Amino acid sequence: MAGVQTPQAFRAADLLAAYRRAEADAFEGTDTASCLERYAHLPVAAVPSTPLNLKITFPEDVELAARLTD
Repeated sequence: MAGVQTPQAFRAADLLAAYRRAEADAFEGTDTASCLERYAHLPVAAVPSTPLNLKITFPEDVELAARLTD
């Protein structure tokens, strides 16, 4: 089974323009990449990574990241 990790990275101008068009169309994609792919007509590529590629969302995520870098 394949999975997708975050973070996703995009150029801000392309992403904001895609978000504006998606809002006007009431498009709700599965994630940011689907919105950009649909409206910016730019290729989206997956980049291999590891479980150490953490998404920092909550305070405890910062603590975990700090422990992994010690």
